[in-house]
Amino acid sequence: MSVESFIENAPSTFILATQLPAAHGTPLSELATVRQDSFDDEGHEWDFYLNGSGEQRTDVVRTHGDQFPDECAINWPAGSCLVVLDGAALAVLKPDEQELYCDRDETHEWEHAILGALHGRLTELGVDLPPLDELVRDREEVQG
Repeated sequence: MSVESFIENAPSTFILATQLPAAHGTPLSELATVRQDSFDDEGHEWDFYLNGSGEQRTDVVRTHGDQFPDECAINWPAGSCLVVLDGAALAVLKPDEQELYCDRDETHEWEHAILGALHGRLTELGVDLPPLDELVRDREEVQG
């Protein structure tokens, strides 16, 4: 898969998560660890756990959606990002898809919330990004 194809097809949330400070500058001696970036946004605590271990992780976590048990096992492969909002797992962002742990009818809203939180955090850190509405519009055009 070409880089252009990857960027065109990967979820925007995953692409932005790879730009978090925790995704860069990790010494080789620490590559087996999970890197974390945390911040508050509009009164909510966001945690992004980047799995740089080279192996799939399985954790039992509390989730956001009523369609899931109070606690369930979540698999998040090497290179993925576990998104936790206010202490409950919300999503696993992967290069080819994203798994959301919320009620099915709230999926679109949570995708936008994750994208907005990542965009805000990266903009705050000085990353040069297009406006959020442009990212959302371009993404929707690609997905058709």
